[in-house]
Formats: sequence, C-alpha cells, structure tokens
Amino acid sequence: MKPNTITHFIFDLDGTLADTMGDLRTAMNRMLASFELRPVTAEEALANINRGARAFVQGCLPETVRNDEAFVDEAYRVYSECY
Repeated sequence: MKPNTITHFIFDLDGTLADTMGDLRTAMNRMLASFELRPVTAEEALANINRGARAFVQGCLPETVRNDEAFVDEAYRVYSECY
C-alpha cells in the first residue's frame, strides 16, 4: 500500500440521504412518555437536532428538567435504548 492512501471512509447518511427524523422523534417521544412528559412536535424535534444525541435529548426536555444533569443523563440513557 502506498503512503497516504485512503483505505476507508465513513459516510453519515442520517439526514443527508435518509430521512430519519420520524424514527428520531418516535424514540424521543417514547423516552418522554417513560417519564410521563409531553411528546415533542415535529418542529420541536427539528429545532433540537444536529448537535449530537445528548443535546437533542436535552433540548427536547421541558425547561423544568433541562438543566438537571442527572436527569438529562438518565433521559439520554433511555432515549438510546429507544433508538
């Protein structure tokens, strides 16, 4: 193999070639329901996407718990199981 030869590459399809917002929102709403919180609308989900999964979860949580790091960690864990 020649030096500096690219042998692998990663391509992220999520949101680029594959519309996965429906799946992301379904998982989010399952997580929220598990805590007896109201579901997010498509607009709310879209407004909180693209900063990483934990930030997505945190942004979709109600303001009353959004800054509770332990709650966000648990919500992220549950969301990850749902997705």
